[in-house]
Amino acid sequence: MHAGGNGRPKKITANASRALGQYLRRDTSISTRTLARKLETIGVEVSYRTIGRHLSSVGYQKRLPKATPMLTEAHKRKRVEWAQKHLND
Repeated sequence: MHAGGNGRPKKITANASRALGQYLRRDTSISTRTLARKLETIGVEVSYRTIGRHLSSVGYQKRLPKATPMLTEAHKRKRVEWAQKHLND
């Protein structure tokens, strides 16, 4: 039988992992750097990279927000004109 206790202990405990899950449920677009700062407030000092590895290991995936074009006032005006012109097509 293996005695256990070998290897480095985890920096992110079960409580810290639960806290991460709560933060992510509240704000799905929160960064790992912000999560690291939030964990510091509860006494867990870990790097943002450690948090990224932990989240990856429990099944979270990195996502970038969908890029949307910035519309100028001219774009908006032309869009309304086009919509009015094609309203009865």
